[in-house]
This record gives sequence, C-alpha cells and structure tokens, in this order.
Amino acid sequence: MKTSGEMAIIENLQREDLNFFEQAAALQKLIDVYAYTQEQAAAKLSVSQSYVANKLRLLKLSPEERKAVLRGGLTERHARALLRLPEGAERERALKAIIGKGMNVAEADKYVAKLLDPAPERSPERRRTLILKDIRLFLNSIDKAVGLVSQCGINIKSEKVDKGEYIEVCLIVPKTKEGAGAALRR
Repeated sequence: MKTSGEMAIIENLQREDLNFFEQAAALQKLIDVYAYTQEQAAAKLSVSQSYVANKLRLLKLSPEERKAVLRGGLTERHARALLRLPEGAERERALKAIIGKGMNVAEADKYVAKLLDPAPERSPERRRTLILKDIRLFLNSIDKAVGLVSQCGINIKSEKVDKGEYIEVCLIVPKTKEGAGAALRR
C-alpha cells in the first residue's frame, strides 16, 4: 500500500512541467525516503530500470553544470554525453563549447568522443614519408600518361628536374601533325 508521501512524490514525478534534473531529484528522493532499489522505483512508476538509472546519472553533474545545461537549452541527451567526461575543467570547457557552438546531440556526442580519444599527433617524419610517397605516385602517374600518349604516336617529351625544394616537371607536346608522330599522319 502506498503512503500519502509516496503518492505525492510519484505524482510530482509525473507532472509534465518538471525538467529532467527535477525528475531525477524526485526519483532519488523516492529511493532515499522509501529505501527502494532502482527496480522497485521503476515498478512504482511503471518505467524500466534503465530509465531510472539514466535519470539518476544526471545527478552526477554539479549544480552549476545543471544550471548551465538548462540555461543553454540543452537536452537530457546532451547532459548524458557530458557525463562521459571526468568532472572538472575538461567537462566545463566541453559544456561551454557545446552551448557556444549550438551543437545538436550527435555533434555533442562526437565532440565528447574526440575529447576522450584524441587522434595521435602525426610526427613530422611520418608526414614527410607520406608526402614523398604521394610525390612518387604522382610522378609515376605522369610517366604512365606520357607512355600512353607516346604509344598513340604523339612525340611527347617529359623532363624532370630536382630543384631542391621542388621537382620541376616539363611536358613538351607538339601542336602540329609533323611533331605528332607517325600514327597521326596516317
């Protein structure tokens, strides 16, 4: 049998004008006052245990963070994304960035994930190696193209000169039939 106090808390929880932090606080009060487990509280409210657990997790945000979430117009899902970050300055910076940039939930989740697992910095040596590979691929592509054009009978010439800071590539393509080669003269 439900007591009048228990009924008052449950009715309060079911009001539509409560924000998600107020709902979480009322849930916590129900659990504390009546020594309910999350399963028992969920049964009393006809909700799932995970619903109760997710609401209660919101209370791990500090009172200042909760106020900022509400002032910033963020949703419960934004708040849960922030909970993935450790307490303190990092969470505070993330909260300001999410509000300041007007991030939607997906963007906030992605932003938090990036903060939790930042991409490793590429070393200058690795970058130099990748650039050299890209340049070799580019030069090989030019050589192949020149070869294909030559097979078609055009007398194309290719010159590469290493200038230290860059490689100069010069292609000489004839404009006349005489310079184009035998295949075009037929």
